[in-house]
Amino acid sequence: MQLIHHYTNIDTLALILQNKTLRFNRLDRVDDVSECQECSGIKFGQYYFVSSWTKLKEESIPQWHMYTNEMSGVRISFPKYPFKRERLIPPKEWNMIQEGEILSPVPFDKIFNNEFVIPPLFFNDDQFCGDIEYVKNIEEEYKKAVVHSKTPDGKDQLKISNIGRLARLKKLDWKFQDEYRFVLFILPGIDIPHDGIGNERYITELPNHMMNCLFNGVPPTITHFDVEIDQEAIDNMTVTIGPLCGAGNRIIAETLVAKFSKFGKVLPSELTGTIRKPVK
Repeated sequence: MQLIHHYTNIDTLALILQNKTLRFNRLDRVDDVSECQECSGIKFGQYYFVSSWTKLKEESIPQWHMYTNEMSGVRISFPKYPFKRERLIPPKEWNMIQEGEILSPVPFDKIFNNEFVIPPLFFNDDQFCGDIEYVKNIEEEYKKAVVHSKTPDGKDQLKISNIGRLARLKKLDWKFQDEYRFVLFILPGIDIPHDGIGNERYITELPNHMMNCLFNGVPPTITHFDVEIDQEAIDNMTVTIGPLCGAGNRIIAETLVAKFSKFGKVLPSELTGTIRKPVK
């Protein structure tokens, strides 16, 4: 089974297991400033939300240092696709006709609501998740992918090639992370009419509203978004204890995994005993 790994602190492990969710953070709030690209006047970092992992099986000393509070945190290992998928069910009062069954990691009321809208890129794994592409010039990649034009009557038009890929571009400096990333694209929404998203006014006004928000730099009101984890992924998780993790944090991690995971394992770092805190 292909696994993905996330380096973090004990507090975050506790929140993940307690809430059974993974948090997607807005791209303009992550550590790599170069990712928040502005192109054609659009600050894309405001609209992408990401959850970052690595497929690198071997432990990474740089990532232990950067993300686990002096190497005293944990590395969480889950299956490559850890999210719970459930049937999309619209509100009954909307009288929408459903054919077949559509499974989604994001519930219907989170895709469409008065506050924000999440275009369903997550139906396509190539858009929702994938390896980071390390490039020399991110700005050029954005320019090639984003085409801003105007209609004969002066209205803005925007075409974005492979919208999920844009949030999976990083500079070569970060290649050591060997990152694997999940991506959501979230835009401000408008009030949904009582008869639902099939309302003609809503169908007309929503795209115009989203376009205006993009070109006027209006972000969604949220700075993070949580997606539910499949219990099976939690039941089969592995938590690796940081190489400089103390006995107290190790006990906390073991207690958390024993409480929330049926078959979860807690393992020591392969680097334990090979690293010490420098004496200054």
